[in-house]
Amino acid sequence: MSELQTILIVEDDPVQRLLIVDALSLCYRLVETADGESVTELVIAEKPCLVLMDIRLPGIDGYEACRQLRDDLDVGETPVLFLSAEINLPDRLAAYAAGGEDFIPKPFDPIELLAKVNITLAKINERQRLAGNAREAFQTAMLAMSSSSELGVVIQSLRSSFNCHDLVALADVLLGACRDYGLDACVRLQTGSTVVTRNMDGETTANENGALKLLSCGDRIVSLGRQSAYNYGGVTVLIKDMPVADPERMGRLRDNLALVAEGCEARLHAIAVEMTNELQKTELDRLITTSFDILAKINVRHSRQRLEAQSVLTELMNKVEDEFLRLGLTDSQEAAVAGMVRNATYHVFELFDEGLDVENHIAEIRSGLDRLT
Repeated sequence: MSELQTILIVEDDPVQRLLIVDALSLCYRLVETADGESVTELVIAEKPCLVLMDIRLPGIDGYEACRQLRDDLDVGETPVLFLSAEINLPDRLAAYAAGGEDFIPKPFDPIELLAKVNITLAKINERQRLAGNAREAFQTAMLAMSSSSELGVVIQSLRSSFNCHDLVALADVLLGACRDYGLDACVRLQTGSTVVTRNMDGETTANENGALKLLSCGDRIVSLGRQSAYNYGGVTVLIKDMPVADPERMGRLRDNLALVAEGCEARLHAIAVEMTNELQKTELDRLITTSFDILAKINVRHSRQRLEAQSVLTELMNKVEDEFLRLGLTDSQEAAVAGMVRNATYHVFELFDEGLDVENHIAEIRSGLDRLT
């Protein structure tokens, strides 16, 4: 069986109190007092759902007792129904001005009093329910707006990371997301042998470097009270001031920071590929330049050797013709020897002429390399 709700009766007339008790005792637990001075104290002690208060009381009247009750932050919302034989308009207005819910004139019918009390409590409960729904809706809306704003930081940081082409810029994007969340942080990025560490002010301290290096070898998410670390590949983020007093917000931040760190990990891999490609391009440029130099030297040497061979062969022909006079050869023999030398000379020249095709190939190679660069 459910416990009865409590009603505080503030009435100095014993007969009137008896009538009220007779009307309400079956449905409510009743607490009685005859003066207004004790109202706030009794409300604090008994926590009634309603106060039935006469206006004309010894000492302070019902209006003042109601005002004192309203001034108490802990119980000031307790509803008050005024009872009075005075039913003129000024009294009614004064009752509402003092903070009363409604006004019940004396004399009253017990059945009507019970009905009035029930209706008043039902209205109050409905009002509280609607107010609770409104607060819940407001909190839900604020949470949705907050979550949307926090997710917006994730999206913006991922977009910004796409434009990062070095580790320092990517570290600043990570720190920017932490700053947007109102958090103090430091980060460590590593790809290969390249390591970059940054904090909110720029260069990290020796203690931060040591902590980041140690944490980078740990679990993916490490919680140390107000401090929390996130490891994704070569990305390590150390948060120094997680809002432990607000577990709900801390949970959202943990999820969002993990998304930011994971997105930056993907970008870090892309930057590593870009750095490798840049090194390869630099090496290719060096090889192309070296190849140009070698091809130029080959071309010069080939041209010089062709000229030297032509000179040697011409000199040889001249010497052979000079020796014909001393050798005493017949005309047919001289013609035969001269023909052999001349044929050999022509063959050598043909070989060098074929070398011109080599020069053309070298020119094609140079043109192709020029297009690559």
